[in-house]
Amino acid sequence: MLEPEEIETAAGGMDSELEDYQRELLTIEAAGLLAASTLAGYHAARDRITRQMMTAAAKHAPRLRKAAARTYSQALRYSAVEDAEAARMSESVRQYHVAEARMRAEQAAEAFRAEPLAREMARSASNDMMRRATGLAVARASSGAAGYERAVASAVADLSARGVTAFTYTRVVDGIPRTVRMSADAYVRQRLLTDIKRETYESTLSAAGISGANLVAVSCTITCRDTHAPWEGRIYQLNGSGKYPNFYERTMYVYGTNPNWTEGLGGYNCNHSFRIWHPGIKRDDPLKDTGYTRHEAAEIVGRQRTLERGIRASKRQREVMRANGLDTSIVGARLRRQTAALNQLIADHPQILRREIWRERTGEAIRRAQGTEGVVHLNATAAAEVRRQAAITQAARAAKRKPYEWTNPAVSALSKPEDVARYLSSNFGIEARESFQALPLDTQRASTAGIARAAELYGEIDVTYIKAMAKNHEKIGAYTTTPGTIHIAENADDAYAVSLHEAIHAADAYKSSKMREFASTSGIRAYNIHSKKVLAAALKDMGWRSNSRGYINELTRIFGNNPMLANEYKNKHWEVIAHAIERNETGRSSEFTKAVARRFAEQWH
Repeated sequence: MLEPEEIETAAGGMDSELEDYQRELLTIEAAGLLAASTLAGYHAARDRITRQMMTAAAKHAPRLRKAAARTYSQALRYSAVEDAEAARMSESVRQYHVAEARMRAEQAAEAFRAEPLAREMARSASNDMMRRATGLAVARASSGAAGYERAVASAVADLSARGVTAFTYTRVVDGIPRTVRMSADAYVRQRLLTDIKRETYESTLSAAGISGANLVAVSCTITCRDTHAPWEGRIYQLNGSGKYPNFYERTMYVYGTNPNWTEGLGGYNCNHSFRIWHPGIKRDDPLKDTGYTRHEAAEIVGRQRTLERGIRASKRQREVMRANGLDTSIVGARLRRQTAALNQLIADHPQILRREIWRERTGEAIRRAQGTEGVVHLNATAAAEVRRQAAITQAARAAKRKPYEWTNPAVSALSKPEDVARYLSSNFGIEARESFQALPLDTQRASTAGIARAAELYGEIDVTYIKAMAKNHEKIGAYTTTPGTIHIAENADDAYAVSLHEAIHAADAYKSSKMREFASTSGIRAYNIHSKKVLAAALKDMGWRSNSRGYINELTRIFGNNPMLANEYKNKHWEVIAHAIERNETGRSSEFTKAVARRFAEQWH
């Protein structure tokens, strides 16, 4: 039969067709949210939008059915050929076994029922649109047009990241019923994985029965759970027991009749396989000589899967937002960070990880090749909404690009890069690297003024070097610890604000190093424990909790009226603090930013 990795790969056989259909439903839903501005408008448009979704379901159902048939056929045929070889079948018997596998594939494809799945996805998307429309109506009533615009952009971003729900069910956890929504891609992959495993298992047992083979070898996997460890990687007898234990008794494998089957071989999330075995055949242990324990390997593979899911969500989000004329720069930057994190994880653990690019695909490249990427037909009202959203985004960018007019006569008088370098060294002990001195003099002066302002406000800062940001980097500024270094991009629109922001991080690092918790806090978080105390105190001053509506609205303002950015950084207290103080010192203060600036000056213990 197929190896676990081969079964996993086969289960991705419908990814492109499913993503294509899912993208069309999401685009219709996004256009519907952009097209209306009141709850009555959404209700009026619901029938039309639902019809569009059902039309899409009718169009894509045959494609899904065909993809399912192809997936089952390829997987079971390959498995049957391997079984025949392992069982040492004659040619005539081999042909019979392959024909039997073909019949199994046809039956599995028929049972897949693509049409009901496609219709359920369309109904789910339609219901989701009305649920979001109700929330948008509340946003308009409570915060006016500006709040509504932000809410629309946030809703489109969220729906495109989450994808379409295939179905919902209720699960009871600790006596409490919980509604579980399973996304379409997760459902289809799990369904295919389960079906292919079941059919290949039965095909292998059929091959053993035809050939008279009585021994099978169960595989070892990197992600084996504790309850499966006692029986993985061993030889078993299919009939009776003797030199080897009985296969069915030890692995609890009896499809459909054993109440413990979900905990046995082939149960939920089980990645084991088994194959016909003859004495002398080599058996492999994937963890042999890797230096990893089973638990360590399972945790690392789990991190890889989490990153892959995030990459797929970001790709889907980017395409749907692009199709509806919304800004994708933030999601694009997030996607680059996710991909870099995945590459780094694989580079750190090459003994057990490999890049499985098919797990990151969404079918976007196929649509691009076909000329259908982002093809969306909007009515006049929807098009107007898209243009207005684009205008809001451009205005926000323009406001952000306008440099703050700082005042520092001593810094303004610096006429050469050498003067700037001496000033930084003599006043703050900061060494200006050559790359920084190669930046435009105005950028150097503005950066120096920002650092000077941070030091004036909060005293000593943990900065040893200042240098230019690497070219083509997505950020315009950064602060790194050990040794403390501020990086400034050549294309920074407001070098004063950027350097002030990064110097706040440096002040946070210095103040954190003086706290009792510093020595017992691991990693980079140790340098941000001061800002964590500051945020808690500022929230208390305002009478807010972390989930208060006032704080959520304030976060959106702090991050340039961009709800996506606010949501991305809401759990990074050090960034919230640095952005708040930056706004407070560049003419965009609020009661909250004033509270943050005041509390940051305190030394916490």
